[in-house]
Amino acid sequence: MSRLDALVAAYAFTPDDKQRLTRLLAEAYLQSRAQAYQKAVATTQHLVRLYKPWTPSEQDAKAATQWAKEQVEGIAGTYEERVRSIIEEQIATSTEQERAFADSLVGGAINAIALANGIRGGVKAFITWKAPQITNATWGKGANDGTRAFVEDVLAESEADEEDEDVGDLIDEDTASNLERIRVEVVPSESSSDFCKDYAGNSYSLAEVASIPDFPAHPNCQHELQMVTS
Repeated sequence: MSRLDALVAAYAFTPDDKQRLTRLLAEAYLQSRAQAYQKAVATTQHLVRLYKPWTPSEQDAKAATQWAKEQVEGIAGTYEERVRSIIEEQIATSTEQERAFADSLVGGAINAIALANGIRGGVKAFITWKAPQITNATWGKGANDGTRAFVEDVLAESEADEEDEDVGDLIDEDTASNLERIRVEVVPSESSSDFCKDYAGNSYSLAEVASIPDFPAHPNCQHELQMVTS
């Protein structure tokens, strides 16, 4: 391992760090998904009444943990790249005298105090922009998946209800009419992204939801799916 790699490793996420962050992201995702599902239930309850509404299962928890692990690996990788960049920049901008003095302290890198201060400043800057991005992506994915799960459940039960009257009591009298009164909007209606402009403010029937992209659609995307009724 090179001296630079050793320094980066000293500041990298530990296995315990990754495990804690994985747990937090998985829990936040499931909470957001459940909240979005219940919000959809409340919004449409005068039109739809699910026989078997979704509740988080052990399988859902495992899937959330696997998703969170993948996110944490990406976060940790980005963080290490940032730390490496800080160290390389400080090495490149240090004087020959500083590098010579550093030989006896950190194996030929840079002055140890300057290194620590530089990394602290870099980490603070990293957290400033990365933490909100992580929060938005986690909570947004949960909300997206919760709303989509509700739509899928409504369509599935509607189809089953048409085939077997004993399946449950999905809605009151006019199934087709009630389903047509439920739509999904992409909010907010404004967008600074060329991609999101194609969807922001639009509303879709339940059957069309499967054909639109997941939101948030990109880092720091503010768009989400929202149930509306007429």
